[in-house]
Amino acid sequence: TEMKKVCQLVLKSPLPVAAHPLLGPAVPAPLRDVAGAFVELQELRQEADYNRNRTFTKGDASDAVGRTEAAFRAWGQVENTPVGSVFLLMLLLGERWNRG
Repeated sequence: TEMKKVCQLVLKSPLPVAAHPLLGPAVPAPLRDVAGAFVELQELRQEADYNRNRTFTKGDASDAVGRTEAAFRAWGQVENTPVGSVFLLMLLLGERWNRG
């Protein structure tokens, strides 16, 4: 998905130069945690939806819930910051954020 691609971009090190005007040269750790959780949980969702051979244990589900809770805690650290607002806008725009 485009949202996953935005999160993968945020996770790149070093951050691509095209994203510097929006996010700065270094993404705050809590925002990287949010982006990483999104990517990981999106991949788990794809597996659950489309891979009929994949089974999930109660522990797998509990781990995913824990990862989600940790992402929400991390989001709480950046949600009211300029970089948090830019991240939300990038998620909304998808790949269109970088069209000059």
